[in-house]
Amino acid sequence: METLSAFPDTPPTTPENRTKLKDGTADIIADGFKKQFGDKKPTKAQEKIMNDFKSLKDIKDPKEYDEKLMSATGAMMLDPYMKTGAADVVEMVSYMRELNKGNNVYMPAASNYPLGDIISISPEKIDYEKDSPEEIQKKIQLIMAGVEARSIKKGAGGASASGEKTQLSEYKEFTNSKGQKIPPKETKDDLAKMSDKTKMYSGIFDGTAEDTEKTASEIKDLAKKYDFDLDDPEYIKRRDKSVASAIAYVKKKDPDIDEDDLKAKYEAYYNLGNVYANTYNETVKSQLFTNEVWGVDKKTGKATVDTTDGINSIAKLKFEFNIGFTKTGRPSNPVPTRFKNTKVEESE
Repeated sequence: METLSAFPDTPPTTPENRTKLKDGTADIIADGFKKQFGDKKPTKAQEKIMNDFKSLKDIKDPKEYDEKLMSATGAMMLDPYMKTGAADVVEMVSYMRELNKGNNVYMPAASNYPLGDIISISPEKIDYEKDSPEEIQKKIQLIMAGVEARSIKKGAGGASASGEKTQLSEYKEFTNSKGQKIPPKETKDDLAKMSDKTKMYSGIFDGTAEDTEKTASEIKDLAKKYDFDLDDPEYIKRRDKSVASAIAYVKKKDPDIDEDDLKAKYEAYYNLGNVYANTYNETVKSQLFTNEVWGVDKKTGKATVDTTDGINSIAKLKFEFNIGFTKTGRPSNPVPTRFKNTKVEESE
């Protein structure tokens, strides 16, 4: 796995190296903003933010370091000009916080690396026989943190493909309204069919009209299996409105596109995404990753972060039907979903 760091040949496996990586990353943030200003003169407040990141290297106490880091990040997020860099900064701040905890932290270089933006491994040894699932989960964290079109999120964040979310989750037995007990493995297989771009998604968009119709029928069967009502009038109203809007968008790009064919595809796709997200949310038991959502407390001026642990708190999914379509009518991202952090007791 190729990784990113301020110093490429510096593994985060010793206290000295972790300090070097923290300091180097803080410099990257400050110097990056300085470059962003170019010929524009920053205000005194903006100068202070950059200096606060630079001066983190002078702080030896981990608790004080974290407080100062979150204050500098919060100030950056409140600045109208500097907050445009939040997408990149938040990921680096999360990386620095994990290093500050004494963990071995890595940032995968591939933007589509499935496990997350950051991999944080505790130096504590894992005893797979004695450690509880919660303890193991804490020792190996696959962190999704950040903003907009990446898995790192500030606020609601951007939507991303769902296939890896399915594979990196475990599920509970589901009993539907007919009393049918569906085992976790079967549920995971069904969710994989719905979220894998080579399966049902491909059946809708890559084949003939007959393939679309067949896939639409299979989606309806899964909706019944997992108690999702596709015939609810309010649901149909929302679907019809979303589908009509998407068709109008694509027809601006290609006025001659087959509208009836597109309507059949989009109705099936809308159903697919909603049945998938509802089934996932009703059956997910644990996640082999954590999800960070960053914000800022306007009263204290400090950055805030809401983090799941994959067991006691998990990230539920919301399907996003329209995040853009190509000229041929294909979605820009197959079955995209956004995360919403939830306490497990809230979802029982």
